[in-house]
Amino acid sequence: MPDREWDAARVVPCRDERGRRRRLTVGLDVDRVLVGRPETGWCVLTPLQAGRLRGALREVVADGGC
Repeated sequence: MPDREWDAARVVPCRDERGRRRRLTVGLDVDRVLVGRPETGWCVLTPLQAGRLRGALREVVADGGC
């Protein structure tokens, strides 16, 4: 996957399962959405899959899961 920065990339501060500070990068590469960390790899999503992920995250937060 790409080893570059994107103009439209967003960095989301977060923590891993051990409480260590991490950053999750979300970027757009042509017609794919990339989510992950350059150091560990990328999840590659189609626009439809990215929309489903957005919906799933919204449901988890709305249901009080976070």
